[in-house]
Amino acid sequence: MNRLVALARMQHSGVFLSTSEALTLQLIKDAAHPQFKEIQKILKEPVPEIGLLGFFQGMNNPLLPNSRP
Repeated sequence: MNRLVALARMQHSGVFLSTSEALTLQLIKDAAHPQFKEIQKILKEPVPEIGLLGFFQGMNNPLLPNSRP
């Protein structure tokens, strides 16, 4: 619960919330990166649900189902 409150406060303060996957792809820039294939394999591995999906679905994000318009 504290994590959700902290994320909501950061977002309200203007922080752009993102994912580790998005950050990783921004850092390597494009598929020309020499380790892109290795990184892509890691990013495709399923990760356990940690309770944040519902938080992000409530945000105004057209990429997520059930997000607010």
